[in-house]
Order: sequence, then structure tokens, then C-alpha cells
Amino acid sequence: MSYGDQALEQSTAELRRLFNRHGALEEKMVVVEEGQLKGAFRGFHDRETVFEFYGGGKWRQNEYKYNYYYAYMPYAKVVDDGGGYQLEAEGMNDTVEVVRVR
Repeated sequence: MSYGDQALEQSTAELRRLFNRHGALEEKMVVVEEGQLKGAFRGFHDRETVFEFYGGGKWRQNEYKYNYYYAYMPYAKVVDDGGGYQLEAEGMNDTVEVVRVR
């Protein structure tokens, strides 16, 4: 086996290992809260942005990420990804890190 073949084999093995790790992380994602958000949703803004569910849960954005999107009472969920909580809102192609307020 040539040096080039060995390097390719090592690279392929590393990619498989990374893919398996990512797949394992996705399997461990747990939905912490889900339902409709109260009132008008205007996307993600800054660490002052608060998302409140009709069930009473309140979550504050924990990172600066600006992504405007308007929806009235969209379905959303908070997911524990093993390293923190992410809010996913219907109609958004992105998630944002959040922390529980109450």
C-alpha cells in the first residue's frame, strides 16, 4: 500500500468516525418543551429576547443571533442537544441557544 493510499484510508476512517459521532449526538437530542409560543414571534435577536410558551415555560435567548421572521403564535420546541438548549420555531431554518427563565 502506498503512502497516498494509507493517507486516503486514514482520512476515510476519520470521516466515518466523525459522522458516527454526529449521528450519536442527534439520537440523544431530547425535546424539553414544545407547543405554541404566545403572541407575535419576530425571530431571533439578542440575549434580551424572551420566548414564552402557552404552557407557561419561558426561555431567554442566550447568544447574539439576528434572524428576523414574523409569525403569530408559531409552534416551537426547545431541544436539549447534550450541550445546552436550542429553540426551534416553525418557519425558521435556524435554531438559537436558550436558557430557562422559569
